[in-house]
Amino acid sequence: MAETLRVAVQVALPTLARGVIKRRPAAMAVAGKLQFDRPAVRLLRHLRDRHYGRPLRLRVPGRTVELALSGADVKRVLAGAPTPFSPQWRSGRR
Repeated sequence: MAETLRVAVQVALPTLARGVIKRRPAAMAVAGKLQFDRPAVRLLRHLRDRHYGRPLRLRVPGRTVELALSGADVKRVLAGAPTPFSPQWRSGRR
């Protein structure tokens, strides 16, 4: 549970603050100036080393999710996706 909280506070919240889909320029400027990424990178490296690069199981309300900590796991997850991965969001409107 402690790892879930640390990932939420040090990785997820700063990412959400900057904007996941559409970046917020003001938030990006503040994040860059205050180097918000440094604690997140440090934490993810620590977790990767601690868990030998294997995916990390995180308990969140209502489910369990796995956080890929190695490039090989990211490739495996994306290769197993039902459709090719695209970071672009498609609107349901035509």
